[in-house]
Parts: sequence; C-alpha cells; structure tokens
Amino acid sequence: MGHHAPLLLLWGLFTFALFSTATSSDCGIMNCYANYKDGSCDNVAEFRACLSQLAKKCSYDLTYRAVQASLSQLNCSDAAATETTKRRPTKETCLWHSGEPKEEWRQCILYGDTHVRTFGGELQTCRAMGARPLVDNAYLTVQVTNSPIGDKATVLSKVTIGIHAHGGCAMEKTYEADIKDNPLPTVFVDGSPSAGKGVRLTPLNSSFVELVLSHAGVRLLIRQQGDFLSVALRLPSSLAGDQPSQLCLGGCSLSERVQVPQGEPAWRLEEADAACRAANLTGAYRDACVFDVLATGQKEMAAEASFIHVVPHL
Repeated sequence: MGHHAPLLLLWGLFTFALFSTATSSDCGIMNCYANYKDGSCDNVAEFRACLSQLAKKCSYDLTYRAVQASLSQLNCSDAAATETTKRRPTKETCLWHSGEPKEEWRQCILYGDTHVRTFGGELQTCRAMGARPLVDNAYLTVQVTNSPIGDKATVLSKVTIGIHAHGGCAMEKTYEADIKDNPLPTVFVDGSPSAGKGVRLTPLNSSFVELVLSHAGVRLLIRQQGDFLSVALRLPSSLAGDQPSQLCLGGCSLSERVQVPQGEPAWRLEEADAACRAANLTGAYRDACVFDVLATGQKEMAAEASFIHVVPHL
C-alpha cells in the first residue's frame, strides 16, 4: 500500500498531462490509455507495452514523446516487485485458452440470396433488407447489410466488424467491406493496418480477406464475388451467446424465410442445376444455389455458393 498510494497520485498527474497534450491525431495513444487506466503497476506495464507497438508510427509525435517521458516518472519497478510477491505474474499471450483442452467450435456462414448456415447447422434462405447483427459478443460485433438485386433477390452488400478493446491484445477498431470495394480493404476504417497483437488482418487475394482474433479464438473470412459478398466465421462455442437476434444463432424470422420458387420453366431449372453441380454442391446447398441462379438470373451465383467449401477449413 505504501507504494500504491504515491503511484495513484503520480498516475493522476500523468493522466492530466496526457489529456492536456493529446490531440485528435494522437496516432493511437488514447486507444492504449483506454485499456490501462486504473493506475496499478501491472496496467502501467501493459500501457508501456501497448505504446511500444506505436513507436514507429508515433516517433515524431510530440504527445507520444511527452507520454514516454511521463511514464518514466511513475517509477513502477519497486512497486511491481512488491505486488508480484502477492501473485504469480502471467504473460499475456493473446491466445485463446492456451494450454487448455480443445474447445468445441461453432461455424456460421452468410452468402448468396441470402442464405445463412446457423451455429446449429441449419441452412435457411432469407429475404430481408437492411442491417442486422450476425454475431455480437464481448470480443467483436459483426453486422451485415442486405440490399436488393433485381426484382426478386437480396444479397449481402456490406460487412461491418467492430473489434472490442481487450488488454494489450486488441484495440477498439472497425473494419468495413462493401460490394463497391475493389479490392477489399486491407486496413481498418481509420487507415491503420493493425489493432493489437491479438488481431491479424490478412488479404488472401484482392477479393478475399481473413481476420483473426487469436485472443478470442475467432477466425473470419470475407469474400467478394462479382456484386456479392460472403462472410464465414468460426468461434468458440462459449462465445456463441444466447441472443436470438444474432443471425448466426437464431437465423432469420419465419416471415423472412422463403422457399425455392416453383413453376419455373424446365430449361431454366436444368441450366441452374447444371451450374450448381459444376460448383460441386450437393443436397440443401445445391437447392439453395439453384434458388440463387433462378432468382437473380446470374450463373455467377453458383461460384458464390461454392464459398461454403471454405467453412470446413476455418
């Protein structure tokens, strides 16, 4: 306690100095501070580690230099030695349950016009417009937006991913992919390529992006095929949540579900079925593919439907 009280006082002075000098272009410093503001030496150490990731980008930033100078005055070395005798120090690895038994995983995919495969494995075809949550938990929120295409179809037109701050592993960031993007963005909306040591944003090609949150065990794939987007994700079952409003959990409402159109000319059915067979689709997934080709009149929808083949490899 003898070390902790002076530390809190110094941290208060440091906080005042930080807010006095920080500007809207603080190159990410405030993101670091937002996660480490209780004044303990453990948090000061994490704050320093977070700042070190910004060294290259912020080396010429006056606020960054002032913060680094102020940190050295906190003199946490003695206090940290006192505190660590009370509990075993842990190294933040940013790996989901590292060393624990293998967790069960849940997978979800949204593609085509518009099909969702829920965490429970049910394949639904939905006719819905606007934005809604695909997934929402403590680590990230994935929102999807559907727009009309032609007279009878809707497609996924935008994916917005909000990453929630989590210690030194993740900073608060937003990623957006839109059907108008060509190629798909390889940075977050603020222009930065990174969001903490537990987050990895990787372009697999110009129309295929992977986002991994290693500290949450989450892997997410976004693909663009023509004028359509698809999104597939895998996460631990414990993060699947219990909010039925999540498309991945509850699917679409009964009023939004649609069936394969009836009364189509035989030749159109044969053409659509041939395109979907060529995409190596079977069962309910081929039926969904046929629905897409018939609804949009575009055989390219078969290639979009083949995106489901990435799911087993998530």
